[in-house]
Amino acid sequence: MPFRRPSATFFSVATGWYVGLFGLGVTGLALGVGYVTPWPLTIGACVGLLAAAGSYTRADLATRLVRTCLPHLLAGVPFVLVFSGALSPVIDIPKYESWLTTWLSELLVITVAGFVFYLVSINRHVAIRYEQDSVVVDWIAEPDARYRRLVRAASVGVGFGCLVLGFVVDPIVNPFPGIGGVLLVQAFFSGRRREYVLFESGLCIHRPGTINYQFVPRKQLRSVDLTDDRLAIRRGFPWPFPIRCATATIRRPRQVADALTRVLTSTPVDDRN
Repeated sequence: MPFRRPSATFFSVATGWYVGLFGLGVTGLALGVGYVTPWPLTIGACVGLLAAAGSYTRADLATRLVRTCLPHLLAGVPFVLVFSGALSPVIDIPKYESWLTTWLSELLVITVAGFVFYLVSINRHVAIRYEQDSVVVDWIAEPDARYRRLVRAASVGVGFGCLVLGFVVDPIVNPFPGIGGVLLVQAFFSGRRREYVLFESGLCIHRPGTINYQFVPRKQLRSVDLTDDRLAIRRGFPWPFPIRCATATIRRPRQVADALTRVLTSTPVDDRN
């Protein structure tokens, strides 16, 4: 599936599409004309083609972007701006409500585009790791019982709270019912198994049946702790909670823990390629 394991061509097309969309919007605003008019379309297409060509010739671009957390910012900042509109009845920010009403359509488009580019960038980075790095160890495991209880309790509590809040407040943008629904669904799937693949440059995590990956760079892996009931892998910022796997669901847990310890105590490798 191209989206799950993007090729260099697929990633360059996604980069060109995102940059071209941005160029189209900026040109339309600068010229004071509609977005779907000759000049914005022409400049957006040219900028997008240049970005796609540049991305294709830079084999390590996805890795560099992930290392700088730029895809996270491209997806997160517009979302925060839109989500802030839901808090406008609670937080009184002068003129923010009128500003958000004016630019809501553009912010929604940028948010969706940024989220898609974020997924493609992370998945391309993981694909590069599979292409260029050797797998140190891989395993499949379920979260331990304590993790499942905490996640389910938090998801159910916050989920119901968002549903209630969605019917109480009346903001410009009301994402609370949607967020509440997602959290309630997550409460039922929080105990599903995950696939873990350890490279010298970091740890890749994937939940079967989904298209997105999570990649934790080697420098953000802090420590490993193996007990009879769980394997805990502590991470640095921005992950506040450790990865917790039920030991009983791991094949050869001691071998996995030893491999993790060996990678964490070795000299960090440069994962730019």
